[in-house]
Amino acid sequence: MKWWVYVLVVLIAGAILGPISAGNAGYLLINFAGYTIESTVIGLVVFLVIAILAFSIVIAAIRALLGKTRAGSQWFSRRKAKKLKQRERRAILAMLKHDYTSALVDFELLYKQQRSENLAALLAFTADRAGEPGKAKYWLDTAGSDFKSAVGFISMQSETQNNGDHQQLSIRHVESQLDRGELPPSQWAQTIELYKTEKRLDDLQPHLNQIQEQAKLSQQDYDQLVLSVYLQHFIRIAHNDAKALFKDWKSLSRTQRSTPSIRLAYAKALNYYGQHAACTKVVKKGLERGELNLNDCVNEHVLVGTDPNIIDWVQSHLKRKPNDSQYIRALAVLALGNKDYSLAQRALKKLSDLNACNKDDYIRMGDAYAALGDNRLAANAYKQALTAKAR
Repeated sequence: MKWWVYVLVVLIAGAILGPISAGNAGYLLINFAGYTIESTVIGLVVFLVIAILAFSIVIAAIRALLGKTRAGSQWFSRRKAKKLKQRERRAILAMLKHDYTSALVDFELLYKQQRSENLAALLAFTADRAGEPGKAKYWLDTAGSDFKSAVGFISMQSETQNNGDHQQLSIRHVESQLDRGELPPSQWAQTIELYKTEKRLDDLQPHLNQIQEQAKLSQQDYDQLVLSVYLQHFIRIAHNDAKALFKDWKSLSRTQRSTPSIRLAYAKALNYYGQHAACTKVVKKGLERGELNLNDCVNEHVLVGTDPNIIDWVQSHLKRKPNDSQYIRALAVLALGNKDYSLAQRALKKLSDLNACNKDDYIRMGDAYAALGDNRLAANAYKQALTAKAR
């Protein structure tokens, strides 16, 4: 709504309420600076409307004339750009605060002034989060072919982010099917996503064997699911009693405790509750037994101990295999955790010389250089991280 509409509403309200409050409804007399104005309320309202419209026309004419000059055109251009920037900032802030409805309104207004495929894709995401699947599909179509791969995400979000009652009904329906052993194999993917959304993945623990047989997951995806299920289970078990975590771990069979995904989940849960020394002990034992992969420990952020035994273990293997990238990477991670930035930097530099650096390694290298005060090399490492392959 234009600013002058607000002014007009205020003036009309004053013109009507003023005489009424003075007991002179329908007629008014204004004395100002020696001038006397006699009018009816309706006449004054008509006069105000005409005056506001005339004023708007004059302002528009002045803007048009100024817009034809170079200085005026530049001023209006800067003013427009500033307004667009403010609207963009307001939309992004609303999105960060999870106020997707407000963000959607601002992004749509922004798109009218500044059309782009990237903005249309952002509108699709915002509309989807705001619970507008129709708009989400429209904006995704508008974004073009580069974003067609997101169709699955939009449809999955619209299915899983319905109102709470519908979602609870879905959970209950799936639970009853699981209890009866009647869940169709084709529905496992949606079931896993549903339980993940509800933060109830640990409820799938009794069904992991069934999932492995029927869900057609890759071994990597299945291992990651097992890790997530057990991690949520361990965290929930120890929520009110830290000792319960160790008891639950010991209650597992030897086969379960030697399963890499379950041991990693236990180590992550120990870290979650600040039991870093215990985490290091569990990780070291798993590495010594060959149950854990060193790169998996790095990627799952469980190689964080300050225990010199784990550092000695890594260095002893490096002496036998000085160019083995997984041991060099592990040494760098441990050195960063112990704030030995010089050692971390040397290890990561060697990893780079071996062409074995991934995106995370370059980020670690940047962190090490930044801690050592070399901002130029830090910036160069971060720049390399942008184009490096993922782990």
